[in-house]
Amino acid sequence: MRRGLVVPVEGSLSGAAYKGGRPVTSGGLATDALHGSDAGQLTALGPAVAVPLGTAAGDGRGVLLLARAASERPTGPG
Repeated sequence: MRRGLVVPVEGSLSGAAYKGGRPVTSGGLATDALHGSDAGQLTALGPAVAVPLGTAAGDGRGVLLLARAASERPTGPG
């Protein structure tokens, strides 16, 4: 059973994290060329990080994508 958003491995932020085996960040998914194939599903999202999920043996299982809405104000010190 699949849950959540399913995106292609090629040409997506999630795919880059999955294939590279390391987290990948984006300053804004709505304007990031790396997530071009996700565009129709992720246009309301801003800054994001895609984290590959797997086993200790290095077997990829999926990707966790964490993102803030593009309309939210950035948070930070001060």
